[in-house]
Amino acid sequence: MRFRIEESKGHVGRIISIRDTITSGSASILPDRGARLDRLDLPFSGSLRNLIDGPGDAIDDPWYKNALLIPFPSRLPGGSFEWNNRHYVLPCNFPDSGIALHGFFADRPFRITSTQSTDTSMTLVTSSRYSGDIEGFPFPFDVVLTDTLDTDPSFTRTITIRNRAHIPIPMMAGWHPYFSLDTSLNGLVLGVPSTERMELDASMLPTGRTIDTRWFDSGAPIGLRSLNDGFRMPCSTIPFSVSLSDPASGLLLRIGIDRGPAQFRIVHLFTPPSRTSISIEPLTGYGFGLNTGLDRLILDPNASFSASYRITLTSIFSGNSESSPD
Repeated sequence: MRFRIEESKGHVGRIISIRDTITSGSASILPDRGARLDRLDLPFSGSLRNLIDGPGDAIDDPWYKNALLIPFPSRLPGGSFEWNNRHYVLPCNFPDSGIALHGFFADRPFRITSTQSTDTSMTLVTSSRYSGDIEGFPFPFDVVLTDTLDTDPSFTRTITIRNRAHIPIPMMAGWHPYFSLDTSLNGLVLGVPSTERMELDASMLPTGRTIDTRWFDSGAPIGLRSLNDGFRMPCSTIPFSVSLSDPASGLLLRIGIDRGPAQFRIVHLFTPPSRTSISIEPLTGYGFGLNTGLDRLILDPNASFSASYRITLTSIFSGNSESSPD
């Protein structure tokens, strides 16, 4: 069998790896830390390249490296929102700023549900059940992650959230993967086929408006630009395709994101101060939407949200390095 599952022990819990025994490519996941993707080693030009800036053994992670952002991404002022004429308050995990940030699933434990292998791929399914025990979000739901390593080489993560409550519930979701190409961001070329940059106010809350912004729609060097900006993805049945490339090495990442009214709607770009990695985040919307309704999903009893994010490694010289047009 070409693929296998490996388990090892890290300083902060188990490491579960999907490994291709022919290329030695692998995807390493931390089930005890919110099923974060810790490494993604894919073959390129005769060697392996780790494409992910993971949390590693760090216990304190202020950057939410590769964390799930459930049941809301970004900022929720005061941790409070209204739903069905009731007021709910979540703990503020950034009390100095008076905000709840990125939900409460970043480090929740996941269990292995199943594995499946074919000649060209292996899939690992993990799940976590939320019972509704947090007073500020008393709505039970399940999160299921379907992670697939393919011989392309590529890695796909599908996020599924199912409402287990007997009433409709509000839901927003995102993922916070950080990519590193072993070089400064300044020389990397980014392609994002959208000109609809989300307008955020001084508190980084969405106004509901967009600003025509042509930074990366045709592909452009990141340069010295510091990013903390979201772009609305135009509706289409074709996955939204972001590209990140290194002209010096020829390495090209293509990132395909499922987009649509019931899937992801925004791609948020963030560059941490180190400038050695960039986060390319798929979001259904910003957490403030729990209050305003902007981009908020409503899941009926037993209904599910499901969307995928696919990372493919190739070479600039094997095709066009810019993002696919819409």
